[in-house]
Amino acid sequence: RLTKKGAEQAASLAPVTRFLDPAPEVIIASPLHRAMTTADLAFGSCQGIKKETCALMRERVFHASDVGRHPDAIEADFPDWCVKALREEHAEKDGVWWYAGDTDGGDNLGAAVSVSGVVQEPVEEVRVYFYLRTGK
Repeated sequence: RLTKKGAEQAASLAPVTRFLDPAPEVIIASPLHRAMTTADLAFGSCQGIKKETCALMRERVFHASDVGRHPDAIEADFPDWCVKALREEHAEKDGVWWYAGDTDGGDNLGAAVSVSGVVQEPVEEVRVYFYLRTGK
């Protein structure tokens, strides 16, 4: 979750973001709770901006301070965020988009991790995600 200080810092951006010109058309954030909260606080005074989650935006560190949740839980907490892509892209895993450890009983449930040192592949996935979204 976002700390009190983090929430204050994010909210302090709202008076600035509402005057962005051109205004953002969409906010795409990690489906982690604190990322979506940060975006809501920072862009809360902006009207008409679509908000979407994308698992490619999540942090990739071991022992993350925030854990993944099912799209249903995300949607319940953030009803004005679109989780459709998250749900569709991970339908074969029943919506589980975060690394959940080994199948041998490892205790990594919800840890947002990638193999250490692997950066290029996720960066390329993000590039393709934006290309397919915008057609540019």
